[in-house]
Amino acid sequence: SGVNVAIRDNNGSFVSTLRMELYQDSRYTTLLTIPSTGLNLKTKIYVAVQATNLTERFNLLLDRCYATTTPYPTQTTYYDLFVGCNRDAQTKIEANGVSQKALFNFEAFRFVEHKNMTVSTFFLHCVTRLCETATCSSLLPNCGAQSRRRRAAEDVPTNATITSRPIVVHQKTTASSAQSIASAFSSLLFSLVLAWCST
Repeated sequence: SGVNVAIRDNNGSFVSTLRMELYQDSRYTTLLTIPSTGLNLKTKIYVAVQATNLTERFNLLLDRCYATTTPYPTQTTYYDLFVGCNRDAQTKIEANGVSQKALFNFEAFRFVEHKNMTVSTFFLHCVTRLCETATCSSLLPNCGAQSRRRRAAEDVPTNATITSRPIVVHQKTTASSAQSIASAFSSLLFSLVLAWCST
């Protein structure tokens, strides 16, 4: 249900296990089940990235999360969910740099190159850092200013990129979205009928 990455500092003084989990609820309690037919478009996906086996001295910070069509994070074709202050309109960051778990959510989408495919697959990658709790807040970008306020890289013990399991998406939208579209169309049709009858 998740992918683990072991990371350590240069002298091996600690080892942390990073884990990425995908959930289907806003409380991050029910793991996301992806059917063989794929998730519907715009399905909300809740992501938790957690570091374990660490002392309380460190927090987890996500610098960037993005998607590619292969499990390789170095692929040239990618879609950024967020990089510092810049984020996709459908992406919401709920917790980052404040504990040993980072939380965010986004809506399922498809790459343009998969438009003629019934289902498409993408992988989520997050570039992570471990930061000392006393300095984590200063490592976060200052989104109210023109420039990003960052401390020196030496304040960050180590970093790693963690990759999700495959996320398969179908061409269809979620049932709620489809119902909303149908409801809006019915209301418009009803209004047009009333307007025609009144004339």
